[in-house]
Amino acid sequence: NFEPFETSQNIEDVVKYVLRDEKGSVLASFWMGTTYTYVDILKNDSTLFGTSDKRISNTSFTNFLEKNNIHNDIQLFQYLINHKFKKNHIFTSVKNMREEYSLQFIVSIMLPTIDHITLIDGDYQGYIFNMTNKVKEVSILKNDKRYILTFINTDYFTDELIEEILNTMVID
Repeated sequence: NFEPFETSQNIEDVVKYVLRDEKGSVLASFWMGTTYTYVDILKNDSTLFGTSDKRISNTSFTNFLEKNNIHNDIQLFQYLINHKFKKNHIFTSVKNMREEYSLQFIVSIMLPTIDHITLIDGDYQGYIFNMTNKVKEVSILKNDKRYILTFINTDYFTDELIEEILNTMVID
């Protein structure tokens, strides 16, 4: 599938392939790499997010994730969807409000702007970020890592082609 593509720049753990037309304009691009899961990122020091907001730096996301039974990215997204419009009231503890505020703030920084998420459930577990700018980012969760396949130009990378690539993919 990627024979006509040329290898572009390799940055850290990301390999980029680019398909160009005869004039050199980019028609489509495919990136693949590995990184930490969002849950693992949340468990790290909150100063990674470049904020000195005390409400965030005092929040233990590890305890919050454990308390809410969140062990992977899919569970995190389900929690966020279920608590998106959570209303606080006079009896809501300050600690709970701070945790919810901190989580919503940090996630708004970490996640790309997406139209919707598609869950992958089969030989591999994961999700697809369907973005409005003709980009799909596939994340496969395995071995406590996030294997990322980014498809740029969904006119070229149709759902059928992406599914074919995913069905032939092997992660050791």
